[in-house]
Amino acid sequence: SLGSSTKARFGSVLIATQLRSQASMAAQSAQCRALFMLFLLASPGQVLGYQSLHMVDLQKVMCPADRGGTGGVNVELNMAELTGAASYKPHIVTFLRSTNLLTTVKFSVVSGTGTMWKEGVKTVTLDYLASRRLSTFDNEERPSPSPVPAPTTPRRRGSTTSSSGATLTTPRRRGAPAPTGPRRRTTAATPPGAPATHNKFSSTSTGGTGYGYINNQQMQNSYAGSPGGYPKPTGYGYSGASSYGSSNTGGKSNALMYAGAGFVAGVGSYYLYNRLTRSTCLGYSCCSGCSNSCYNGQRQNCNEQMNKQYYQDDIMQDGGFYPNELSPPLKVRITEVIGTGYVLDDICPPVGCNSEDCAVPTVEPNDLFVTLTEMNELSDDTLSAVSSAFFISGSSIVAGSAMVQLLLN
Repeated sequence: SLGSSTKARFGSVLIATQLRSQASMAAQSAQCRALFMLFLLASPGQVLGYQSLHMVDLQKVMCPADRGGTGGVNVELNMAELTGAASYKPHIVTFLRSTNLLTTVKFSVVSGTGTMWKEGVKTVTLDYLASRRLSTFDNEERPSPSPVPAPTTPRRRGSTTSSSGATLTTPRRRGAPAPTGPRRRTTAATPPGAPATHNKFSSTSTGGTGYGYINNQQMQNSYAGSPGGYPKPTGYGYSGASSYGSSNTGGKSNALMYAGAGFVAGVGSYYLYNRLTRSTCLGYSCCSGCSNSCYNGQRQNCNEQMNKQYYQDDIMQDGGFYPNELSPPLKVRITEVIGTGYVLDDICPPVGCNSEDCAVPTVEPNDLFVTLTEMNELSDDTLSAVSSAFFISGSSIVAGSAMVQLLLN
């Protein structure tokens, strides 16, 4: 029989061999993922991200209780656009506003069970933006823009806070389906004038995993109204004239408006009623309030004409999350909107007005929309090196196809 010292040496060798084997398998797995990513990037077609816009009921958020205010509003997201592979990709909260003035928004993302995302309640001041259309403000003293933060190191996953104040630990859900679009790109797009490091962002909700725009075209599709189609860097991410309502090339004149389940039974808000009765929906006489309206108590999706210049704000820093980690239906909870571009008397009904059509406003108030923007995960140094080696080797897409077959077998 083997002596105790021989057994100990044999056990040490066996453990070391197993560790080397596991390390080799991990390296091969990382290489396979990188090669699979390259195959996807070379494949034709591009999957569209989240498309729905959601009009924020400013009356409920901003007005006092005797004028229809409720202290906030839960904006229900379109879960049909957050299924399958899309639910495993990082998404950020994006605001669109029809005013270029400084606007402060307090918000959070909440699950169907009331659990809040790991970022908690965020308060963001959306930057002032120069506008040719609102030239009156261009000659005024411009407010100081929010500072662009220095790059931060990835943070460990935090705890999840429920709406009741309880702290819950929610591990990252594994077993995501094979991606249908580019994932873990090596580099991110950086708008002109931005620091070289202002392109990769992270959050507690993504466990420190980096995300961002991966190419200039993707960024320009969102900011066609801005000079050159690029946003300006801000302390919270990006801000600029949106593609929506822009007359520039790439501008979008219509948008898919999604109303939550409670909306189809009736508008129920003086502000929303007057906004939608004045709006035009593609294929219908009006959006709401006429015999041939799009929102008729059954439909939740309508294509609304965007007849104003809108300004987009991407909440990139500490604003990314994975939809699959929160139980549906997901909502963006907005509890505060403050800004000189949003005038209470334009938004709130007169005191004593208890119905949605009790009065006709003389001034059309500014809008605020919220949506999600699908981001791409950004690679770490290991995957970057593998990707570079793949390109240097001169391998063709045939090699990538063979690797895909290997992964599927």
